Amino acid sequence: MKIPVSRLLDQMENHDGGINAALITNPEDVEYYSGFRGNGAVLFVHSLVRYLIVIDSDDNQQCTTDCSGFKVLSASWDEAVSFLSELCSKLGVHSIWFEEKHINKEEYRLLKESLNGVELIPGDDFIEKTILRKGSGDYGDDCSRRFQKRRNH
Repeated sequence: MKIPVSRLLDQMENHDGGINAALITNPEDVEYYSGFRGNGAVLFVHSLVRYLIVIDSDDNQQCTTDCSGFKVLSASWDEAVSFLSELCSKLGVHSIWFEEKHINKEEYRLLKESLNGVELIPGDDFIEKTILRKGSGDYGDDCSRRFQKRRNH
């Protein structure tokens, strides 16, 4: 029985050229992978660490109980990007999947400038396919069904 993050990590590892990390910004995807329900958060998923970065501090209290498996930080977007830059450097990250449909031009520009030397690889379709491609009995089946219903409306 695989949890959603494990499936994502498997897909990252098996991708041609290898992907070191994923930056998840779509609120529905953040909820699917972490259990966090709120609009102001991003997930950083790497084989060694997982972070939930809450951008909207009003949502911060929910994190302590609902987001097991993730280290939780509260930060502005600029602070989050600075943190990610340091983290990617320490982890030796060279490529990150990100959800291009859920990040604006200014956020992308700041990411690109701050994550010097890290390739940003658009991964909307990949991340959605990872969510929808699940086996019977996987952890999160109910969540996945709710997620699919919501996407279809």
